Amino acid sequence: MAQVSQAMGSPLPASRASASAIRAAATPVPRAAAATGISSRYASDLMAADQTSFRSYVQAQRLERCKRDLTDPAHQARHIGEIAFAWGFNDLAHFSRIFKQRFGVSPREWREQPRQ
Repeated sequence: MAQVSQAMGSPLPASRASASAIRAAATPVPRAAAATGISSRYASDLMAADQTSFRSYVQAQRLERCKRDLTDPAHQARHIGEIAFAWGFNDLAHFSRIFKQRFGVSPREWREQPRQ
């Protein structure tokens, strides 16, 4: 996914165009590629080279952004579901399940962990 991240913009910070493409619930490859300034064909080639799918890439980016927002003091008052929905997830149970699968803790546990 390293090549894809470089071409489509690193997860942090994201350009407004790529952030809005990641947020959209059903972002098609052409729209996301255009938002980041690359062709659909090049985006597909990058995905194939990294042995990932566009859907997996978008999901990983959404999870990373949720993880970041869960510990950001500016988002402390926001409910976990509100953050998940803002980044394009539409099912809180599914979000919680894949968050824990990826990071080893639930979104609530991640938010409550002490930071240095």
